[in-house]
Amino acid sequence: MNIKPNQIASRVAVLIVTYNSASDIHACLEAEHGSKDIEGVRVFVVDNASSDGTGDIVAREFPEVRLIWNRENIYYAKACNQGAEAADGDAKYLLLLNPDVCLHESTLKLLAEYLDRNEGVAAVAPKLVWPDGKVQRSVRRSPTYATLWCELLGLSRLFPRHPAFARWRMDLDNVHDAVDVEQPMASCLLIRRAGWDALGGFDERFPMFFNDVDLCYRVREAGWRIVYLPNAVATHRLGGSTRRVMAKMVWFSHLGFLRYLRKHYSSGFGILKWVLVAPVAILAAVVRSMYWLARGRI
Repeated sequence: MNIKPNQIASRVAVLIVTYNSASDIHACLEAEHGSKDIEGVRVFVVDNASSDGTGDIVAREFPEVRLIWNRENIYYAKACNQGAEAADGDAKYLLLLNPDVCLHESTLKLLAEYLDRNEGVAAVAPKLVWPDGKVQRSVRRSPTYATLWCELLGLSRLFPRHPAFARWRMDLDNVHDAVDVEQPMASCLLIRRAGWDALGGFDERFPMFFNDVDLCYRVREAGWRIVYLPNAVATHRLGGSTRRVMAKMVWFSHLGFLRYLRKHYSSGFGILKWVLVAPVAILAAVVRSMYWLARGRI
């Protein structure tokens, strides 16, 4: 591992974890630079042994970015914790930012100012939109066993507007004011450093998926609020690097869901529910992984 020196204190530390993100990282960092309307922003890129020159692009074109080169892929949660540790506690806020996300002008300022004004809020998320401007379903309720069954049986996709089957994915298309939410995607999420440290960052037992779900659950359990701020906007291309390795990502996703339910919903009859649903979820993971393997998405 090689860490470039950094001696600039920051109010916001932007944490970006990359893995074969060469097609996205330039636009992401360019957009971040274009939103420099608040003082004291430092960017930390943790590269998980990319083979497509991602780290070289960052080092060559953005020398002011603190770049951490990992010799192997340690996956998202551990790499993000690594970036937060490199920030050395000097930042008031941490921006978790995926390399396939581009901040719009003033987005970071709006997010930071909202946390400045609302001490009881631990984290705030912007509205994420597709490249064509359509709003993404980027905010969800905390998942339960019922959520998993709806996902496994495909009910949430067959009935995407049904209040029971699709309850997990929130429809906030027509929400224009700040609103408390349970679990926004951490593709772009500004969180207080004090809250992050108090909770110990991401639980690394969730290496790729459900680490953000678990973090948001723990934030709310600790008595803090999480807010969706729709006047702050970012464009999300979604899955730039994970699309190439879908078989592995499907496996991580299913196991992450099961680990999350086991961690937070295993008291009383919860463990019986887990025992009943786990074989079905694992079988679904195997079948879906084999499908992507057959298509060459290892």
